[in-house]
Formats: sequence, C-alpha cells, structure tokens
Amino acid sequence: MIMLNFSESLNSCSVHCANGCDSTGNFSGCLIGYYGEFRNELCPSHCLGGCNRSTAGCNVSCSLDCKGQICYQTTGACIECTADNMFGEMCSEKCSHNCLHSACMRDHGQCTHGCELDNYGPNCDQMCPMTGARRHSSFRNRCSVEGD
Repeated sequence: MIMLNFSESLNSCSVHCANGCDSTGNFSGCLIGYYGEFRNELCPSHCLGGCNRSTAGCNVSCSLDCKGQICYQTTGACIECTADNMFGEMCSEKCSHNCLHSACMRDHGQCTHGCELDNYGPNCDQMCPMTGARRHSSFRNRCSVEGD
C-alpha cells in the first residue's frame, strides 16, 4: 500500500472527486465510472452504471424477469426469461394472449406454437374471417375451414 501525505492524497483524488479528500483520506463526491484507491482508474467500458469502486466489477444488476437473474454484463439483457409468456431484452413485455400456450420468441415476441382458435399471423393478432355458419381455426398461423 502506498502511503501519501494529505496534500498528495488531495491532489490524487481531486480530479475525479468533486470535493477532494478529507483529512483522513476519505473521498467525497467522486464521479461514477472511476475506481481504485484514488478513484482515478476508469471502469471497464462494457460496464453499465459504473463499477464497484474497489474491485472494478460491473454494477449492472439483472431484471427479476431474467431466468436465474442471469444477464449479459455489458447490456443487462436477459439470456433467458423466467416465463414463456414474456419477451424483450429485459423480458419485460408480454406475449400476445392469442399465442397458443401464451408462448412466444424471446427476442421479437412472435408466437412459438401457433395461435389460439380464430387468430393468425406471426403475433396472432389477426382474426380469421367467419364465413356463414362455418368457423375458421388457425393452424400454423394461417386460417383454414375447421375440419380441413
């Protein structure tokens, strides 16, 4: 450990700490994004929200919607969602209620198992036309006459 007198310590931290150091060497008003003994080393560029001031470990915390709270350190994006009916980078968007089993692709929300009865399209957000007394159902995201 390098020992500095108070004036050296003040000069070392004043660049990144708005209020410099007090007489005990404690830093005050330091900028986010710096770490190290004198808060003069930049956090790794891939860290969102700065880093731990002692270890330089990223401060990103994963969304509760990330399965096992595991996410990419650089973006905070979930690797997997906790539920099949959620999608988006942070798993914060709900799949269409017309998706069969309410399941959709994590990255874009398209239904993975097809659509509920009478719906079609990638997101199952379109209604199959009704023709007379015959009802249409969806199979593989397209409409067909029931029984076909």
